[in-house]
Amino acid sequence: MRVLHTIPQPWSPDVTDQVFLAIEGRPAWLAEYRALEREFDRTTLNSFVGFHVKDVTGMENSGREAVAKSTLIKNYSILVASAG
Repeated sequence: MRVLHTIPQPWSPDVTDQVFLAIEGRPAWLAEYRALEREFDRTTLNSFVGFHVKDVTGMENSGREAVAKSTLIKNYSILVASAG
């Protein structure tokens, strides 16, 4: 996930929102997102992105959500460092 690699480490609990903000901030990435959005529905696409952010970072879901700053999503799961 090339977008994630543009976000400085260590990743913060709002890394998912940061990924969506990065997508919004680069016209080429936003165009790619919009193309995928036409192929899949927005909910499926955003869930896929969220899953991969969690997977690539190795972080875990905290069980809490926050309101997103990104306009591509409404809210996101707050992630925490893996316990193991």
